[in-house]
Amino acid sequence: MAVLLLTVCGLVMVLCLCFALLKRNQTRYLPPGTMGWPFFGETTEFLKHGPNFMKNQRARYGSLFKSHILGCPTAVSMDPEINRYILMNEGKGLVPGYPQSMLEILGKNNIAAVHGATHKYIRGSMLSLIGPASIRLHLLSKIDMLLRSYLDNWDGKTIDIQERTNEMALLISFKLIVEIESSQIYETFKTEFDKLVVGTLSLPINIPGSNYHQGLQGRKRVTKLLRQIMEERRASTETHNDMLDELLRNEDSNYKLSDVEIIDQVITVLYSGYETVSTTTMMAIKYLHDHPRALQELRDEHFAMCKRKKPNESIDWNDYKCMNFTRAVIYETSRLATIVNGVLRKTTKDIELNGFIIPEGWRIYVYTREINYDPFLYPEPFTFNPWRWLDNKSLESHNYCFIFGGGTRLCPGKELGIVKITMFLHYFVTRYRVCVSKVSRATMAVLLLTVCGMVIVLCLCFAMLKWNGIRYASKGLPPGTMGWPFFGETTEFLKHGPNFMKKQRARYGSLFKSHVLGCPTVVSMDPEVNRYILMNEGKGLVPGYPQSMQEIVGKNNIAAVHGATHKYIRGSMLSLIGPASIRMHLLSKMDMLLRSYLDNWDGKTIDIQERTNELALLISFKQIVEIESNQIYETFKTEFDKLVVGTLSLPINIPGSNYHHGLQGRKRVIKFLRRIMEERRASSVTHNDMLDALIRNEDSDYKLSDVQIIDQVITILYSGYETVSKTTMMAIKYLHDHPRALEQLRNEHFAIRQRKHADEPIDWNDYKSMSFTRAVIYETSRLATIVNGVLRKTTKDVELNGFIIPEGWRIYVYTREINYDPFLYPEPFTFNPWRWLDNKSLESHNYCFIFGGGTRLCPGKELGIVKITMFLHYFVTRYRWEEVGGDKLVQFPRVEAANGLHIRVSKY
Repeated sequence: MAVLLLTVCGLVMVLCLCFALLKRNQTRYLPPGTMGWPFFGETTEFLKHGPNFMKNQRARYGSLFKSHILGCPTAVSMDPEINRYILMNEGKGLVPGYPQSMLEILGKNNIAAVHGATHKYIRGSMLSLIGPASIRLHLLSKIDMLLRSYLDNWDGKTIDIQERTNEMALLISFKLIVEIESSQIYETFKTEFDKLVVGTLSLPINIPGSNYHQGLQGRKRVTKLLRQIMEERRASTETHNDMLDELLRNEDSNYKLSDVEIIDQVITVLYSGYETVSTTTMMAIKYLHDHPRALQELRDEHFAMCKRKKPNESIDWNDYKCMNFTRAVIYETSRLATIVNGVLRKTTKDIELNGFIIPEGWRIYVYTREINYDPFLYPEPFTFNPWRWLDNKSLESHNYCFIFGGGTRLCPGKELGIVKITMFLHYFVTRYRVCVSKVSRATMAVLLLTVCGMVIVLCLCFAMLKWNGIRYASKGLPPGTMGWPFFGETTEFLKHGPNFMKKQRARYGSLFKSHVLGCPTVVSMDPEVNRYILMNEGKGLVPGYPQSMQEIVGKNNIAAVHGATHKYIRGSMLSLIGPASIRMHLLSKMDMLLRSYLDNWDGKTIDIQERTNELALLISFKQIVEIESNQIYETFKTEFDKLVVGTLSLPINIPGSNYHHGLQGRKRVIKFLRRIMEERRASSVTHNDMLDALIRNEDSDYKLSDVQIIDQVITILYSGYETVSKTTMMAIKYLHDHPRALEQLRNEHFAIRQRKHADEPIDWNDYKSMSFTRAVIYETSRLATIVNGVLRKTTKDVELNGFIIPEGWRIYVYTREINYDPFLYPEPFTFNPWRWLDNKSLESHNYCFIFGGGTRLCPGKELGIVKITMFLHYFVTRYRWEEVGGDKLVQFPRVEAANGLHIRVSKY
């Protein structure tokens, strides 16, 4: 008994230790994401595409993802709560994280780089120079005088307001720092400072000719110029009423700076107010021009002030503080234009964020831009509405207002920047109105030359298009256009999809030629022709998926093979995932997985698109490789996601392209599967999953080679990933929008639960009785149309509808439009699952190609329906939900919500 007790205690301790290690291992992984090229990472994509790059990564990986930008491995946070936590908790393993390359230009003592006591010291010094007290006592009157002079003599001129506001922002800052220096010194300084600014926004490649190299040279010359002025002032007894003198002659031990710190402080004041002030001023002029009502209210505010003052009397602090609508215009412009997208932090130790571990030494990009367009904080976020800041006074200080930074890093020059823009607007709107200028002769000449050039280019393009049409002209081919040499009409096809197809059909009929995805192709939108092709494989027709796609998915995948090989591969697959296997093995496993997966959703706001994507792959993975750890799954998922994206991209195999990533993802997936297969063959332990069934299968009818096994596994994962996840998401969407359908579906599932014990799993008979659920899935698949059609290739000249399709051409059997045929489906754009109950033959009618047709009917059709059915069963019997955010859905080239489909879940 004692030995037994010791053994049990030991086992408990071992299990606890294993559990603790597993939990530790689960938390010690990075967020998902891609890292791009060695050294360069994804900097090029980040600098080139900016917000779109961020949105795309968030759509793929969530609001916290990893990347490699500006020379550093970086975790990007687009989550408002995480961003607020980081900004409000500096010091807890987080310090400013601007790259060394940027600090080399801006200086290591600039306020954005220092932290701790040094930051407090530098910040105090800066606030003593440009804080509200200094503005009120010294700076406001100087800015007033400078802007009166600067805005003189603009009447009747055509100006570049961007150039003028850039000049204004730097000139005012320079004059406040170095008041009485000559214009020649300023021009020299400006030339070098412009190089410095451009250098901070470029790739850190220090080679002659690069922007970064020029930025470093610009800093050297700016430093030299400032040192020269500082030495001259120290050698002189004359005093100057400017910031530089205050810094040089400051004897206050709290804020006395060294020469290096003074230079970095000067550069910081100039740099921080340059881009933000100039661009915000320019955009304010633009928005006011486009919104006359706002311009009129702003003018009224400033003219009312002018009436209270004597002619040429300067603006004082009290005047400035009463310009409420002007301040609202500046805040709204700053929000809508979003000049500063976020801030960088660096980890000084491993940091946990949202369950992920960010390693020591990594950067965190606190990306705040998207908060400015949050419809919950700012209704109609893309509308210029300065009144929102008057109607809701707390907007300036709400928890997620990071327009001017946050926490101890709130911009010290915030008020000075607002003052500069306010004063500019005051003198601009009280002196001038904006008119459309006449076009000069020189401009007219340039315009004429441009038009001539465009005509020549258009003629050349027309000639190339005609040549490509002639190249593929052949007697007997259907009508149509072939587009550009090599590229054909792929761009239009990928961009416009269904609309491209409809336009071509309207011009050429239901059978037309084109050139898409690198191949001359005949597109068939004719139901009879499509049925003939799908039902007559082998008669000069074989699967026609491009070589590029087969390179990623595998040459032995069921969609690529034909003839005897197809029959053999299909048989093997049906033995794994067909109805018999579902009934005997898979249904009970799915039931257990889904119960666990749907636990603890109560009270949460989730992205149902992200969750159904995760679910579709997780269930397939667990059925194939049942007992492998979560860490293995996460590694696999990262590479498999690359593989999927690669199949939906242009087949351009260059490093950095999605297609290249897809090929690399396939290589790593194969390596991963081979390792597990080798480990299993070396072990006597058996596993109750598909991979073991494939490895240990001795049935000569369906025994596969290792290459075939790997392609079979990838096919099962791939074929059920996009279709199951998107159909599940869209079913949730349609049920939410159609309460009557949701109620009938709930009644069906609760009736089943009433017949069963608590926690009793769903069996095959239960599944087969879910008639309305099946109708919902069919109607969702029809209306959402995830698969638009299939490709075939001609092995000889084939006659279709009186046309001759040459050997080697592709035929795109485009079945999408059949789903919206009003003769087959009355009111085709209405979600009506009852149509599948009222007409039982709909599932098998001649033109129902939702799951393919003929010998190519999807072998995983029933498994996919079972997965969606089981998800809906546990989801609707446990929870109710409401949509939040009104996220936009698109249906081509993929069915997806670009920014996710967010729902708030509560217990039913």
